[in-house]
Amino acid sequence: MHFIGKDNIVFHCIVFPVMLKAHGGYILPENVPANEFLNLEDDKISTSKNWAVWLHEYFGGLPGKQDVLRYVLTANAPETKRQQLYVERLPRAQQQRAGGRVWQLR
Repeated sequence: MHFIGKDNIVFHCIVFPVMLKAHGGYILPENVPANEFLNLEDDKISTSKNWAVWLHEYFGGLPGKQDVLRYVLTANAPETKRQQLYVERLPRAQQQRAGGRVWQLR
């Protein structure tokens, strides 16, 4: 899974293809879909400000819930507008969308 935000369009559509072409032998991207921003707890995600979902912390608090995180991030991909991510709601959000059943997404 690879999601890019609208702030990375220039890199992925201009800079990265130029780098690939300079090294030769790579297939250049033809379509680069980009998303709006995903906020964390009503604020912009920022690793420099230590405001992010750190996987080692997430999995420490919710062991065995990798599929829940994958599902919620994919189901809430901010395609047309800014979306919110609330970590404490992750297990409940997955069950609600799945009709109360726990799904194994692989």
